[in-house]
Amino acid sequence: MQEYNITIFRQSRVVLSLFLLPILFVLTIFISVETHSIIIAILFITIWILLFYYFSLGSLKITIRNDELFFEWKKKFIFNYEPIKSIKINDIKVIVVDNGEFLKKIKTNNNTIYINNSRFNAKDAHNFIEKLVKNNIKVIDSWDEFAEKGYIK
Repeated sequence: MQEYNITIFRQSRVVLSLFLLPILFVLTIFISVETHSIIIAILFITIWILLFYYFSLGSLKITIRNDELFFEWKKKFIFNYEPIKSIKINDIKVIVVDNGEFLKKIKTNNNTIYINNSRFNAKDAHNFIEKLVKNNIKVIDSWDEFAEKGYIK
């Protein structure tokens, strides 16, 4: 049994956070002007940034047992990620890896598991990628995936 702890971010959550941050920044400035306190502005900005960080990042534990991958999210107080069903290593057809270190997707015949690991705790992600590569799984990058779909001519 092998375990890999990987820090994950969801691009959709990051985009939503980046979209909301300027709006909340303006709202924070308005509140601080009305209350005549710069401390409130600094406090609100800090709270928003920490909340967006908590919202965007997750911790995924991947366990390999009997040639099967089990995925378990670290529980959060709020903003939990959806559970991922276990899959057999033999069912994996393609993994999408960018720059040799960022695991983006695991594709099987039936579904696609979006991983999107971050630079945090990258050692486990790199070891997990190496483990999958040793099982003769096809490795492509995002540009190859776009080309396969016909988006790049």
